[in-house]
Amino acid sequence: KWCSKNPSKHPILHFDTEISLFKESIKIYNGSLKKYVEEIVIESFGNNYLNLEIEYVNLEKAEFYTDVDALINGLKNIINSIAQRIQKSNKVKIIFEGKTNKDGRLRIIKIIHMGSTCEKKLDLMELFDSDGGGDFKDAQKRFIQVCDWTIISKNPDDNFNKLNIIYDLDKNIKQKEHISPSEVEGFTHILTFYS
Repeated sequence: KWCSKNPSKHPILHFDTEISLFKESIKIYNGSLKKYVEEIVIESFGNNYLNLEIEYVNLEKAEFYTDVDALINGLKNIINSIAQRIQKSNKVKIIFEGKTNKDGRLRIIKIIHMGSTCEKKLDLMELFDSDGGGDFKDAQKRFIQVCDWTIISKNPDDNFNKLNIIYDLDKNIKQKEHISPSEVEGFTHILTFYS
C-alpha cells in the first residue's frame, strides 16, 4: 500500500527509524549491554546504589542476536532479587564472555552477588516458591527459548551447588550438579546464548 501511494520513493529512506528500532530489538550491539545493565542496576537498587560496589567486566564487548526485550526484563528480575538481598553483600560482579566450543559460539553473561549464599537448597521448588516477589518465576518465563539459565551457590545441601534451570534436554546435562566449591564466588546466575 505504501509503495503504491508513494511512487518513485524508496521505502528504506522512509522507514529508517522503524528499521533501526527493529534491529535494536533483535541484537545486542557493542556497548548496548552495558548501558542496559547500568540502567537496570540504578533503577533496582534505588537509594542503595551509592553503597553498591559493582564491577562490570567486558560488557561493552557483547554483540549477539537475541530477544533484547526478554533479556532486559529477565535481567531486571535477577538484579531485583539481588537488590532485595543487599544486606548479604554489597558487592556485585557482572561479566560478559564470548567463547567457542563444540556447541558453537557461546555468549555468556554472569551475574555474581559476591559472597552471598543461598539459604534454601538449590532446588526449583525451594527457590521458586520462596522467591517472594516471583522474580525467578518471571525470569524463567522470559528466558525460555532465549538462553540457558544456571544458578551456582553454596547452600544447605552439600551434594549440589549448581542448578540448571533452563537447558537443552538433548545434551548430557543434569538438572543438579556439584562443582568445586572453590569455583563458587557467590550466588551466581549464568545466562548462555548460542549463536
